[in-house]
Amino acid sequence: MPDQPRTPEPLLGSGRHARPRRPDDGGPAARGEFRTVMVNDSDGAEYPTAAVYVEVDRPRRLVWTEPGSGMTTALSFVDLGDGRTRVVVRQTDVPEPARTPQARAGMATSLDRCARYVAELAVRR
Repeated sequence: MPDQPRTPEPLLGSGRHARPRRPDDGGPAARGEFRTVMVNDSDGAEYPTAAVYVEVDRPRRLVWTEPGSGMTTALSFVDLGDGRTRVVVRQTDVPEPARTPQARAGMATSLDRCARYVAELAVRR
């Protein structure tokens, strides 16, 4: 979990599915909160999210829970020893709306965008 700028714009959403709007992120801190609104670029639909960080173990693990849905997301960062990091995402108590093909596509594009952003950071160093 690098100490990079905390703005989520480069990491979340995509031009095809959704993008964040009005992030309110004080950065990860146990029991800290964050909010974001994902906006679907095709129809303008908005999907607000509020979550609470429940575990922050730099640089290994970041966990948050969304009180509204009860879903918990855990990110684990595994140093592969050659300048690469494996990110493992595990979600539990996932509500039905987050299981739709559209939601899954949004998550996949978010992860793809995150990978591109991290690759760009590596080039800058």
